[in-house]
Amino acid sequence: MPSSASYRSCDYAPTLGASGRAVAVGNSVAAWSDDGVNWSAATSLPVLKDYVCVKWWAAQSIFIACSPGGIADQIMVSADGKSWTNHNAASAQLWSGIAVSDTVAVCVASESTAGTQYVQTSTNGSAWSLQTHP
Repeated sequence: MPSSASYRSCDYAPTLGASGRAVAVGNSVAAWSDDGVNWSAATSLPVLKDYVCVKWWAAQSIFIACSPGGIADQIMVSADGKSWTNHNAASAQLWSGIAVSDTVAVCVASESTAGTQYVQTSTNGSAWSLQTHP
């Protein structure tokens, strides 16, 4: 894989490339591979963050990656795994995991302030809304 950086998460998009595409993200890095052997660095990583999770959202045909802490640029999306666009999170939390369905993406915080649990949701990958977990 490109760079000596630490990679933290990967996922696979079966509809990209000739036979699918794997994408990995980590500390200020993103990389992609169509065969799992030969990897290339993402050509556009607009903000360098510690991305801890990436998920392919088939219903929207995008990868979503999240980074803990802050609000600005904590979510990153890509249609091909090569070029990425950053989006703001709904709240400054330690975002650490992503799950998707046909209609919604959910990003959860691994730790939250004052015992409140946080979840943010999106129907398009770019606009996120804060949800409070009971």
